[in-house]
Amino acid sequence: MGKSRWQIIRLSLLAVTFGSSLLVLGKGIFFSNSKPENSVNSFIFPEQVPLPVWEQIKSIPLREKQKNEKLAVYNGQKYIYNQNDYELAIQARYEKYTDSNMGRLLIVYTPIQPGTVQIKLKYKEGIGHYGVFLYDEKIHITACINPQGKTTATEQQFVKNKYLYTLSLKRTLLWAIGQNDLADSSCLWTLLSGPFDSQADETTREATYEKLEAAWFDWHNWWRPRFPPEG
Repeated sequence: MGKSRWQIIRLSLLAVTFGSSLLVLGKGIFFSNSKPENSVNSFIFPEQVPLPVWEQIKSIPLREKQKNEKLAVYNGQKYIYNQNDYELAIQARYEKYTDSNMGRLLIVYTPIQPGTVQIKLKYKEGIGHYGVFLYDEKIHITACINPQGKTTATEQQFVKNKYLYTLSLKRTLLWAIGQNDLADSSCLWTLLSGPFDSQADETTREATYEKLEAAWFDWHNWWRPRFPPEG
């Protein structure tokens, strides 16, 4: 069903692009070439993001990165939680224009080199895709929370989700006259990290993983209706 819808959208894109090109011809006559001043804006992260069964003990703003015309990272926040002396760290970054490439995101925001880890892709119905990996005696879960649709963990998943859920006739018309992007390319990139004893027994390792995974699901559910508005 999803595959069929994706094929329909791809064909529709071709038809819409042709029609839009006619509108572009009139753009210089009727509209200004500049985008609205707020087409690129920042997002202020909340200091508190409550998670069930976790106590938030710290919230640290992450310094704004250098802006780039088509890959602008505005800010981020690091949240520290505790549950029975187990510390969970969550790093969140908002990218208005992203490719959702996990390798690039890890290189840009962490000391983790993608080539040194094996990211296992997982899927949860109602939430989406996410990646799990071990590094520096910690277990990590990472994914992009998208403005619409499901979470994604690869560039291919992100592109498919972007056009499947954020493309619309209204957006296409605004894009044709230079007032909007064809699709919403924003992403709330998340990296959850917690201590993991790889030498522990299987029951302990599984319990640790399930604890972190449950926190990821709760984190996603909190952000789903609070995704940064498109500027």
